[in-house]
Amino acid sequence: MKRRFYPSNKKSNLEKFNHMINNSNNQGINLEPLVNFNDENTSKIYQSWVNRFSDNWSNAIANINANNALGQYSEFVLNRLSYAECAFLAGDSIINNAITKYENEIFRRGGNIIINNIDNTIEAEAIKEKLEQKIKELDLYSILGEAVRTALTFGGALIFIDINADDLSEPLYDKAKILSQNKINGLRVIPPYLCGASEVETANPLNADFMKPKKWYISGNAGVIDSSRVIPLTIFEAPSLIKPLFNFFGISLTQFMKNYVASADIARQSLSDMLLRFRSEIIKSDLIKINPSEAISRAKAINKQKNNNALMLLTKDEEYIQSITPLSGLDKLIAQLQENVAVSARMPSVKLLGLTPSGFNATGDFDLASYYDEIMSLQNSKIKPVIEKILDLLVKSFGWDNVLISYEFNILEKSSNLDKAQSKNLEMDYITKAIQNGILTSEQAFNYLKEKGLINDSFSYDDEAEQFNE
Repeated sequence: MKRRFYPSNKKSNLEKFNHMINNSNNQGINLEPLVNFNDENTSKIYQSWVNRFSDNWSNAIANINANNALGQYSEFVLNRLSYAECAFLAGDSIINNAITKYENEIFRRGGNIIINNIDNTIEAEAIKEKLEQKIKELDLYSILGEAVRTALTFGGALIFIDINADDLSEPLYDKAKILSQNKINGLRVIPPYLCGASEVETANPLNADFMKPKKWYISGNAGVIDSSRVIPLTIFEAPSLIKPLFNFFGISLTQFMKNYVASADIARQSLSDMLLRFRSEIIKSDLIKINPSEAISRAKAINKQKNNNALMLLTKDEEYIQSITPLSGLDKLIAQLQENVAVSARMPSVKLLGLTPSGFNATGDFDLASYYDEIMSLQNSKIKPVIEKILDLLVKSFGWDNVLISYEFNILEKSSNLDKAQSKNLEMDYITKAIQNGILTSEQAFNYLKEKGLINDSFSYDDEAEQFNE
């Protein structure tokens, strides 16, 4: 007869399961909202998401007999910051430097407005001139800089389009005939702690507005406004599963940098403390047992004599020992922690911390080139659509419907004189070989080099000039 072995008692497993279910709320991640909503409908939507995912994020069955529970992983990985914590962390010197660097780099070189007039009834220069004047009146680039700064600090921002309207809950009609009667008065940046999603599609992923709020509730007297009246800006997107926990915005740069900056700051403070106590002087003596007060007085007297010209007198039964803590390798450890901070900020250390690259033939050019590529991708994917949306509304407010507006950022990275000279030499070699092989004539090559700016416009030659000998 075969014996059957049971891995555990059914009753004990049931008791463990019930215990985990009863305490699942205490072991799951923090699902409290980042801000208290004043709107009842918004609170209901948020609570429905909490009820839907509270059991899924803290898997009670997987937590049984598991030292590395899924709930613990979720709590550790997410570690969501409140908006108050984000605001306090933005005051840290390193985090504030990273946020400021992003804002400055995005708008440092500016850009160009490109106008495509479809019906050719209006001159592009006239449209561009009027647009640039209106941009100055609205102080557009300052508003965009504030929006980027807010999005990096809190995870997102709303840019409110201030147009005369009786009911902000109604959609904004972006037709020239309507916008020409209601001019754009200004742009306002709304931080995420002063707004909340009031109406949003969270069930059907096939919907075009999935996880994109149709209505927003703005604190104060504004109430509910339609999503067409605001332009959301998010720099670092959050996964759709946890978007409701982040108020349907993204993840802030302060969230990414918090732990790395804290570790680097602890290491910095520990190094400062170690430098104060890296040398310890020890005197072996029985005096502390015999007469403690006299031993303390003797220690104070010895401390007063501590300099290079002093003489320390010891009795026959005393022994002097000096202990020095080695500091070698600590500089590399601190540098590694600082590099981790730069990695969390998605920025090279030479840009964030001002640290020059170390090592043979290290210039940091590759890191800067990679960083500029990152900034340009953010410009094109996040900032450019916002600018083009605002410019399109401005053109339609002038009464022009058949005008296509686009915006192109200027290249951030400047070429050095050496790079320019090498590029010119390669171009000249190419043209010379083309002339030698009969592909181009001298005149065609001259015109080509002139168009490329490799030859000064004031330079010219005459085919019929006389040939004279010395």
